[in-house]
Amino acid sequence: MKFTVDQAKILDDSSKNLLVSASAGSGKTATIIEKIYRYLLGGGSLDRLLVITFTESASSEMKIRLKDKLKDEAKDVRESTKDEFKKVKKLMNCSSEEAVQDIKYMYPILKMLKDLILEFSQKF
Repeated sequence: MKFTVDQAKILDDSSKNLLVSASAGSGKTATIIEKIYRYLLGGGSLDRLLVITFTESASSEMKIRLKDKLKDEAKDVRESTKDEFKKVKKLMNCSSEEAVQDIKYMYPILKMLKDLILEFSQKF
């Protein structure tokens, strides 16, 4: 999703407390989900977040969208990992040092996503 200038300001804001208020259909939920996602990728924990909505429906929608985003990202990582493993397999025929460097690069990314998905699924 391409974010507006105002949405990008929210995403780039590093303050701890943030209030997002806008009219219906303005992209609040998408912006907040992206903000939460970036926070989690940066090592943040769901236990440190307080997200308040006006309705239970909005709260449920946010949970669904965040879960979907994490699942989509995990799927993208799995797909790119398949490509990376093909690359590593190819590198194994060349230089084991290059292959080891690729594996060292991929492992933390996969572990982080796995941990995020597990943490999120345990919360909900």
